[in-house]
Amino acid sequence: MKNLNEITLDKSEKILIVGLGMIGGSYADALSAGGYTVGAIDISESSIGYAKNKGWIFDGRSVPDGEFIGRFSLIVFALYPAAMLEWIEKY
Repeated sequence: MKNLNEITLDKSEKILIVGLGMIGGSYADALSAGGYTVGAIDISESSIGYAKNKGWIFDGRSVPDGEFIGRFSLIVFALYPAAMLEWIEKY
């Protein structure tokens, strides 16, 4: 088993952030600044627009769909636990 310090991500992998609140927005900002391609799903169109304008994400959706989600190789959930379970069951 690898130590967490030994795990690296290939920068060609696309990362999807689900939830652009304080935690999700911070992940999107840091990952984009680190050279990763980041997309997002959030219920708020204004949050998607804000993150695009800041350059934190390249694309986002307020209504998730399988085609969009399928573009990403890693998903970071930044939702409340109950909301995360509901989201996973639904999508």
